[in-house]
Amino acid sequence: DDPPRLLLVGLGNPGRQYESTRHNVGRLALEEICVAAGIAPFEKHATADIAVGTLGSVRVAAVVPRSYMNVCGGAVSAFARDLRLPAASVLVLHDDLDLAPGKVKLKLGGSAGGHNGVKSCAAALGGDGFWRLRLGIGRPPRREDVADFVLERLSAAERSELRLERIARAAPLLSGSPDGGLTAATASSFMNALTRPEPAGQAPVPERVASGGKRLSRDDAGAPTAAAAAAAPGGPKRLRSGDGGACSDRPGEVDEGPS
Repeated sequence: DDPPRLLLVGLGNPGRQYESTRHNVGRLALEEICVAAGIAPFEKHATADIAVGTLGSVRVAAVVPRSYMNVCGGAVSAFARDLRLPAASVLVLHDDLDLAPGKVKLKLGGSAGGHNGVKSCAAALGGDGFWRLRLGIGRPPRREDVADFVLERLSAAERSELRLERIARAAPLLSGSPDGGLTAATASSFMNALTRPEPAGQAPVPERVASGGKRLSRDDAGAPTAAAAAAAPGGPKRLRSGDGGACSDRPGEVDEGPS
C-alpha cells in the first residue's frame, strides 16, 4: 500500500468523562469521517490511537492523541515524523469558541486563538504551518466560566447544529490534489460542499468502528460517540482558562480562510 500522504488529527481529552463534550468536537468530527470512509480499525499506541485508510483516492492516517489537550502536540509530531509528512500535510480538527455553533472554517497557519491543543501542536511541529479545521461551538453565557462551558456535554440540539455527518461526507474533497496534500483549491472545494443545499433524504452515516477499536455507541442525546482511551495516571486536574488547561478565554483570531 502507498504510505499516507495526509495526517488527520482529532483533538480532545481522553477519558469517559470527556466524551461528547464541546472541547472534544474535533475528535468527534474525526470519528465521523473515519466511519463514513471506512478507515478502521484504530490501533492503540503509547501516545495515540491511529488508523490508516483511504479518503477519496488518497491514503491517510487518522490520529487521536491519548494525552490531554495541552500536551497533545508530542504525539502529533511523532507520527508526522514517522510518516515523513511535513506540517503542511497535517490537518488538526478542533473546537473553536469564536465561531458560532455549526460554523466551520478551514485555514493554514495563523494564531492558535487561545486553544491550548493548537498551541501544543504548533510548538511540537516547529511552527504554525499546518492546516486547522475550526469547528464552532460558540461562547458561553456571560457569567459562565469558559473552562466549565467547554467541558460540558453537547445537547442533542448542539450536536445536530455541528453537522458532523455532512462534514464527513465532504471530507474526501480534502485529499483531491494530485499529490494527496491539502491545497487552497481542495480546501475551497471542501468548504463549498458544506454550503451547498443537501439533497432531500440524505442517508445517515452508518455505524462502524471508531477510535480505540470500539464501536460507536449512542449517548443520551442520540448522537454517536466513541469510548476514548483511559485517562492518564493520576487523572486530570481541573482545567481552568489560561493556565495550560482547556483553553484561554481571550478572543481568538477569526480567519475567513477558503470558502
